[in-house]
Amino acid sequence: MMFVDSQASPAGYWQKLRDKQYRKRELYKMKWADVPRANAYSFVDLGVNGLFCAAPLAGPIALIKDVEDARIRVFTSAGTFVSEFSAAKGVVSGLSWSDNYNLICVMADGTVFVFSAFGHLLSMFSMGEDVAKDQIVQCQGWGSSFVGLTVNNHFVGVLDVESDEPRIFTLADPDLTIPPLSWIVLPPTTEDTPTVLAATDNGTILLVSLSEVHDQLLSNGPFNRMCLSPSGKLLACFTCEGALWVTTSDFAKSLSTLPMKGKPAPAQMAWCGNDSVLIFWDNTLLVVGPTKETLSFKYEEPVRLLTECDGARIISQEKCEFLQRVPEVIVNIFQIGSTSAGAMLYDAVDHFAAKSSKADENLRSIKDDLAAAVDCCIEAAGHEFNPKLQLSLLKAASFGKTFLDSYPHQKYVSMCKTLRVLNAVRQYDVGFPLTYPQYLRLTPEGLIRRLVSFSQHLLSLRICQHLGLPTNPVLLSWAIEKVRRSKADDIELSHHIYRMLKDFPGVSFARIASVAYKANRKQLATRLLDYEPRAADQVPLLLSMEQEELALSKAVDCGDTDLVYLVLLRMIHKSKSTAEFLESVLRQPLALDLLLAYCREHDHALLKRLYNVLNETRLKANVIVRDAFAEDNIDNMSSGLQTALATYLTSKECSFHAKMLEEQARLLLVQKDFEDATGEKLLGLPLNDTVCRLLDLGDSKKVNKIVKIFKIPDKTFWWLRIRTICSTPDPQLRLKQLAALAREKKSPIGYEPFAEVCISSGDLDAAAQYIDKIVSLSMQADFYARIGAWDAAATLALQEKNAGLLESLLARCPASERENILAKLNLLGSA
Repeated sequence: MMFVDSQASPAGYWQKLRDKQYRKRELYKMKWADVPRANAYSFVDLGVNGLFCAAPLAGPIALIKDVEDARIRVFTSAGTFVSEFSAAKGVVSGLSWSDNYNLICVMADGTVFVFSAFGHLLSMFSMGEDVAKDQIVQCQGWGSSFVGLTVNNHFVGVLDVESDEPRIFTLADPDLTIPPLSWIVLPPTTEDTPTVLAATDNGTILLVSLSEVHDQLLSNGPFNRMCLSPSGKLLACFTCEGALWVTTSDFAKSLSTLPMKGKPAPAQMAWCGNDSVLIFWDNTLLVVGPTKETLSFKYEEPVRLLTECDGARIISQEKCEFLQRVPEVIVNIFQIGSTSAGAMLYDAVDHFAAKSSKADENLRSIKDDLAAAVDCCIEAAGHEFNPKLQLSLLKAASFGKTFLDSYPHQKYVSMCKTLRVLNAVRQYDVGFPLTYPQYLRLTPEGLIRRLVSFSQHLLSLRICQHLGLPTNPVLLSWAIEKVRRSKADDIELSHHIYRMLKDFPGVSFARIASVAYKANRKQLATRLLDYEPRAADQVPLLLSMEQEELALSKAVDCGDTDLVYLVLLRMIHKSKSTAEFLESVLRQPLALDLLLAYCREHDHALLKRLYNVLNETRLKANVIVRDAFAEDNIDNMSSGLQTALATYLTSKECSFHAKMLEEQARLLLVQKDFEDATGEKLLGLPLNDTVCRLLDLGDSKKVNKIVKIFKIPDKTFWWLRIRTICSTPDPQLRLKQLAALAREKKSPIGYEPFAEVCISSGDLDAAAQYIDKIVSLSMQADFYARIGAWDAAATLALQEKNAGLLESLLARCPASERENILAKLNLLGSA
């Protein structure tokens, strides 16, 4: 990197543009000559015939000499060769760098390729048949998106090219019969899609958005060149008549017009920061300031102009230069005759070194502005490329700080760290000539991503450690690249990666193993997964590698039931018909328990197979029974029950289950016959409910038949009859049916149920008739009390000599009966 002589005043190399100072510094002697020459013609061509793109913020360069050859060559800003590779067969219409420093290559047929800086194909997709038919002829990109112009003068584009689902869009039809003389993209700010400014041959500019085309109704065109300022707020246009017109990008305000009679369309036009416009013809670079003053530079070869946020890079065959407006803090310190606080502090250091009293005079003169002077020197150091000049400015700041009581030292420390980083990445072998404003815009994290993209892992790691940034992303990238590029044996490589990363907790070995698997290095992937401490990261990759048994073992070992279920579901979906699957599960008790729980809810077929393997005959037959009863068709239900019966009979321990199931199957057949005869829904009811339903229907013949078939005990049958009578809604009919039942014969279940029915029906007199037939005197007394016959109840209690019952009656009876019951209680006591 070339530096200005540190002993000379930096102001001696400035050029004035009205009241502003500009400087053009040489950053690198280009190293184009060091590249391999695979062809007879020149390897690097900066002419307008090929494609040339450079990433913003001092980023790398990519170029194609011949769009039909599609050989892409990548260099740093120092001209250091990075890679060479072919995109694809066909014509390349556009080339741009993404936000992640990958190359977006757009073919004429609408095929989009995304390459790493080293030519690894990361993704590709097509923009569709319509675009392939129309053919793209020009492209302009920003970030990870681009817009293309088709042969039919339509604008199409893609947003988020590197995402899993790139969004393809078509802007409104501008209705152009010939291609626009020039066009640029206005990147989106609030809306999702960009807009395009297209200069037409009739002298106006069209604003083309997704839904409409808005004519700006200009009369000072046509415009054969346009360029947008880094801020997006200013637009420079060069007219076909040879004038430079600068306006706001919304055309609300015209800022200046500079006539250049006889000047042809410039070869290139760019912004130098947001301050001035650069115009390049065959051998002249013109700098046009906001007040129409100009600076001129001569070149004997083609150059490429690259707009930056604080200036412009100028790339030629021989060198890389940076043109910028001199920052105000630099002007304040180094401008000849400057008496600013910063200049006085910087000058005081030299006087102090010379042991001159002038140093004290300078400090006294800026006593009230000393803190501002220190700030000025610190910031100025950031804007300088020469390490010696940086050091001088930092010494001045440090000198000034010693006379301040409470200066925030973090400013000074932060700038020292920043300059170490900037000086490191500006070296020839790295080739990123970042300025301080560019570094702030890129951010340290963005710089790390860029360095990692270009395999500068060691430098990235040191910068992360220097700035206190996370190192894991850098280490992960290093390991992934090692896997992709190394030819070492899998075992040796896995050990090497582990040795390098074992002292850095949090690095995902699973991510590295995933890359190894995709690179068809399965043994390496498996070994790397053994180093992964998080089972949640191990298991999904093992599944993708089709190592289900190992994945199941890992999931069980960590005790995560969700992971175990994940593996089981994958195994069920893939291979539940194979004996190997069942064998794998049987070796893991936890997995087996979870699988059984899952199958009980979702997969009875597999559940029966598992019970069969486990020799659980009863449980298997139970599942068959449940499935049979879930059938709507009686034939299917009967068939299922027969299968379950046969299963029960294979085990002596299930003889009771077999007998019960046999009776259930017989009941189903009887219910089916009765249902067909009566039309009533009986199928599937329990035996007792079936009898009650037939009793309710009054079909005594069928009732007697089912009682005989299933040998229902007499007591059970009478209880069912009582239950049926209780369900009769009409109280009078209920009592009538009860009396008829009582007359049939002596009740085998006693008369308590009869009394209960009468009481619930409200007929207390009828209840008394049945109470008299109750054998137990205590029970009689209790029922008499319930119907209000307190004297009869007390008399029975006295006969039974049951003092406890009398006391209970005394506690429950109304006041009018207390004397009578108390007398009987006293009588019993005296006896």
